[in-house]
Amino acid sequence: MNDPQRESDRWWRQASADLDFLPFVAQAGKYDTCCFLAQQTAEKALKAHLFSQGEELIFTHSILSCAISQRALIPSLQN
Repeated sequence: MNDPQRESDRWWRQASADLDFLPFVAQAGKYDTCCFLAQQTAEKALKAHLFSQGEELIFTHSILSCAISQRALIPSLQN
């Protein structure tokens, strides 16, 4: 990847778009889709942060794995 910040911005825009769409899905009563979009939003936001910190490849869809990776980058999360 040539530009981690550009990749971070791309993931953040997609996370924001998913989050913006959630109220419409909830209003339609599609609660299973809401759960899926909420998970996707969290995953994409975490990946955006990882890319902004210089990560180049992220091969997981696990929010937990992404969150654990955050701990290594943010000292205040290590406690």
